Amino acid sequence: MTRDIPSLLPATLASDALRSAVRFLQRGVRPDGSHEDGSDWEIASHQWGLFISWAYHRGVALPASLTSDSEGGREHDLLFDATNGRWLKFTKPFAAGFTMELTADPRFVRRPATPLQYLRRWRLANRLFGVDVRLIGLSCLGRTQRIVISQPHFAGKPPTWEEIDRALQRDHGLRRLPPELAPADDPERRVYYRGRLVVFDVCPANCARAESGRIVPFGAVPQLFDQMEIAARSR
Repeated sequence: MTRDIPSLLPATLASDALRSAVRFLQRGVRPDGSHEDGSDWEIASHQWGLFISWAYHRGVALPASLTSDSEGGREHDLLFDATNGRWLKFTKPFAAGFTMELTADPRFVRRPATPLQYLRRWRLANRLFGVDVRLIGLSCLGRTQRIVISQPHFAGKPPTWEEIDRALQRDHGLRRLPPELAPADDPERRVYYRGRLVVFDVCPANCARAESGRIVPFGAVPQLFDQMEIAARSR
């Protein structure tokens, strides 16, 4: 049976939901993004609690009948909203995607992200690339918690590597990170950088060609680093 997906979404999807959630989750966080104390697990657990409180307060705790119907990649499961032409993306249960950490080697390695890191990433992607990610709310099915976002559907063939390289350099001033510094767990994806900004998981499958011809890296992962040593290390 086909579900009427729009009827299951919150009645009012505020355009500022993503910003509002980020501000709420920043409670107890230092200006540099670190916490006063606590292990990684304690910090993530605290942020999940804050996000759940925010979702219920904003009326975006989603009904149990709104669930993904197909498996996506390592971060999300998917549901297509044909009425609105958008993909609903559900984080994996009890997870908020991944973040990157620069080791002393030096090399970037993938770590589980906190809800705050995950939501900040999408705010940054919206600002940099205009990917139009919207925060839908919280999916709770039993004890399973997921963050739900939505993105537009892009039709047509993905761009080539040549088109991606050219667009990221021309439109965003990004250049490719040397492969030896990139995460070793996925050599088929490239990393680009500019100053403190590093953009991970760039590949044709994570990029689209908009109707205007603009290349949109809708699935890339942008991240800012406080101590950016990439420029010196990449020479």
